[in-house]
Amino acid sequence: MMIFSERDIEIIRKRVENHPEYITKIENSTSNVRRKLYIQKTGLATWYHYFTCPECGTRLSFNYNDNERFVCPECGGVQTGEPYLGAWWETVLTMTTSAAYKLAIGYVATGREDFLSVAKTIILGYAENYKNYEVNGGIPYNHPGRFAAQVLTDCEPICNLAPAYSLIKFSFTDEERTIIENELFRPAAEHQRKYLTPQLHNHEVAICTSIAAIGLAIEDGELVRFATDTKYGLKYQIDHAYLEDNLWFECSVSYHLYALRWFMTFEKMAKNTEHSLFGDPHYRDKLYKALILPLKLRVNDSNTARLNDGHGSLSGYSDIYEFAYSVFGTDEILALLYLSDREGKRGHLDALIYGVDNLPARHEIPLENYLSERGSGLAILHGTEGRTLLFKATPYGGEHDHYDRLALSFDAFGAGACMDFGTASGYGSPLHYGYFKNTLAHNTVVIDGENMAPCDTRIREYRMSAPDDIYLDAETLPPEEYEMLDSFTIKQWSDESYRGVTMRRIISWHDKYFIDVFSVRSDNDLKKEWIWHINAEAELPKEAEYIGKVSDKGAGVYLGEAYSYRCDRPTKLTYRADGWCMDVHTLAEGKELILAKGPNNPATSSVSYLLERTTEKCPIFINVIEAYKSDSVITSVEMKNTDGNVEVTVTEKSGKIRELKFNI
Repeated sequence: MMIFSERDIEIIRKRVENHPEYITKIENSTSNVRRKLYIQKTGLATWYHYFTCPECGTRLSFNYNDNERFVCPECGGVQTGEPYLGAWWETVLTMTTSAAYKLAIGYVATGREDFLSVAKTIILGYAENYKNYEVNGGIPYNHPGRFAAQVLTDCEPICNLAPAYSLIKFSFTDEERTIIENELFRPAAEHQRKYLTPQLHNHEVAICTSIAAIGLAIEDGELVRFATDTKYGLKYQIDHAYLEDNLWFECSVSYHLYALRWFMTFEKMAKNTEHSLFGDPHYRDKLYKALILPLKLRVNDSNTARLNDGHGSLSGYSDIYEFAYSVFGTDEILALLYLSDREGKRGHLDALIYGVDNLPARHEIPLENYLSERGSGLAILHGTEGRTLLFKATPYGGEHDHYDRLALSFDAFGAGACMDFGTASGYGSPLHYGYFKNTLAHNTVVIDGENMAPCDTRIREYRMSAPDDIYLDAETLPPEEYEMLDSFTIKQWSDESYRGVTMRRIISWHDKYFIDVFSVRSDNDLKKEWIWHINAEAELPKEAEYIGKVSDKGAGVYLGEAYSYRCDRPTKLTYRADGWCMDVHTLAEGKELILAKGPNNPATSSVSYLLERTTEKCPIFINVIEAYKSDSVITSVEMKNTDGNVEVTVTEKSGKIRELKFNI
């Protein structure tokens, strides 16, 4: 078993001869480590996500030379001590082990002894100290680690050290190899095996990859087979964790890519062996379809849908697509490689190690509507002037899901008009579990201010008659009928508030505006609120009364500066931002309209909230939402709800009339 063949090394040497800038990049990216080497003597490293400003949820500025003061680049706040110090050490751990790999590459490419010396010192340093790294944890959703405070965090240093060792194994003495293999790699593999959770999860993909990395580096085929063939191993995850439309079950594009990064990490190390999954047509096809799916999930030319935990950027994933292009060489993978490497400089080390010598010209894949009636249930609609609507009718995705079935995310003019917040930059931020994951922080309906219980979602109909005439219709089933997925989940929702509840949302899309009908069926008198947050300022109705806070529980405590407004007839609320406006036509019907402010992401700025509140058992929320720059295209809106018979008529200035009629 050989992670790097002689041919691989020869290719690296020739590329460095033709492109010496790769060595400059290795020098620059390892300069701190080469100048001052930190090898932790005990379990100092904790959790990357603690390195987050507690006030605004922004990642703190990392300074390799200062572990006493940690400054927020957004709000200027300064943090000291724990948990920030342990998170600083976790970053140092990653930098140091990554440097070992880069310097090993640099050595085989150039023969520079200074590179070899530092790489060997790092590997031996961790081998000599690993026995002192006590098992420690306390991180939500994670078993404990040894390098750091979770078994997941141990994966990256292992996957840096293992291929580095494989490259320069010959340079160690027999005694040193014995220490490295028996006091570092084998105990690390045993720890990873012990704390592999029997579940579908991106963690298990990473953990199995780290076990396989050790097996490949020390030539232990049993370890590799454990990682690939065991239940919840790599093959099992591919077969069971992808939905029918090839989206990773956690329904986050960020974690879809994160899981792929670990699958590709395994393939990079196993490509010269019988263990490569690409050697099996079934797994090769499954992974290829997952690799190209992000093209369909874009909301604009460069960003994907922001779903659940994570963000909406393709940038920074060139390590995945450099390798994938060398394997598949398709236009779709090429397009994703360019999207993931925005500057087009092929600056990632994977371009040197795995990439092709010369890339074809940039290949553009146009944006297209995405209607997934099976699998993820996502709908992404594209209109003029950057208008994009995301309809989230996804199945519950476990740890990294948010509690927001049937949620909408809407943008126009590239303004981030009514976008999903995603998450704070670190899960250690109080804003993560306190606000961003919660139902109230999404454009859906929340009951009694509580998080929505996991439930099944069913697509009733997706229909496109024309680009400006698309019909979306989905509903949730009662949570008590839901069978929890095969993935460990901490309960952070209310069964009581959503017991017996079903919800249905119908969207009629007409490019410059859309009709939104949201119905709730329940047998309770709890407070129900239709939520819409807008990155613009509300024009307050004259009759609005200041009430201050919105709620004293849950995510509602983050909302303030609130005004209450009641109206028994259809009314229009207007929001204005720099260069664009949004009108929300709503059928109030006795509901209390609340206009408030809440945190944006980052929380140094705010967004406007509209809450339509009622205690009806079975309310129907009817709204028409239009975004425009100067002139509205809507002349009038008529809305009726007669015992569930809904009628909405929109008249445009052109004279065109749009009607939506149905019985709910």
